[in-house]
Amino acid sequence: RVGGAAPAPPAPPPPPPPRPPRRSSRALNPPIRIVLLNTAAECDILFMQMLAKAIDDSHGSVKAFLSKAERSKLFGLGTLFELFGFQFLGRKDADESRELDRKRIAKHLERLQIDNAYEWILIFPERGWPNQRAIDDQDGDEANADRPALDHLLLPDANELETCLEELAGRPEVQIFDFTLAYEGYSGELPATDKQRISDEKVPTYMHLLKGSSSNTIHIDSAMFEVDEILYSEG
Repeated sequence: RVGGAAPAPPAPPPPPPPRPPRRSSRALNPPIRIVLLNTAAECDILFMQMLAKAIDDSHGSVKAFLSKAERSKLFGLGTLFELFGFQFLGRKDADESRELDRKRIAKHLERLQIDNAYEWILIFPERGWPNQRAIDDQDGDEANADRPALDHLLLPDANELETCLEELAGRPEVQIFDFTLAYEGYSGELPATDKQRISDEKVPTYMHLLKGSSSNTIHIDSAMFEVDEILYSEG
């Protein structure tokens, strides 16, 4: 180069910070998190997947318990969710249906423990996503006479939680969470059905996500319980 030495090359950018190690499913007694999800919309499933990945680097270890009736409402994704291990249950009042649900859950948890794997288990309300019809059915169900009366939320399926606790009895690192998701713009509207929102148009649906519009903010209220707090609590 005429007139002097060539300029020094620019310094390389600093390396990215090391990624925290992924939790190995082969670790001794990896945690199982049971989440009772007070759901607001069917998109809660996707947002919970994102949350679990951010907290636990879960990589697909999030499974949901839903009813077979809800499978058809998942915008064509029911089959895909089933392939990823989601459990679609009968959730009928008949004893034989509830027993079939218990056997299916027990089989799922048995495989989980054989593999010594960890998992986030999302238990959705037994009547699906909240709407006026579901709330009215819940209030009129004699089986719920001793359970809290809720105006905007649906009760979790006690049969599914009871089965999980029985099958996981004696296993350490079982954590139970109560999660409530609330979206920006939610006013407490209870649509007649899942598809008839009038004022709360920001509450996300899969169609909203496909169009690139949804709530900008999601609020999560959570509480953690030990297994003994539920098994041995009064009532």
